[in-house]
Amino acid sequence: MLSPDRSRFVMMDGSDNNGYRLIVVDIESRGVIQSINVSPLIAYFHGPAVWSPDGAYIAFSMKEDFRERATIYLLDVASGELTQVTSNREVDAVYPQWLPP
Repeated sequence: MLSPDRSRFVMMDGSDNNGYRLIVVDIESRGVIQSINVSPLIAYFHGPAVWSPDGAYIAFSMKEDFRERATIYLLDVASGELTQVTSNREVDAVYPQWLPP
């Protein structure tokens, strides 16, 4: 997913056995800016990651266990801090979206 200023994009990666991560790439240099491990457990992503309108945060949905419900997380791009936003055990929380500013 392309950042609002079109200078970066984020992709989700689960290609190795070390869990899942978000990778932020600089468009111009094609270099990895950040690689953030979001789960050391067997997990999978639900839908695309989405940038906040100001480009400061990335929201995404993930399951940490196939028996669990999907949960929405928020990543602070500057600090790499990950915050769990939802914890509903009755329904999946998937496809997060931002409201326009």
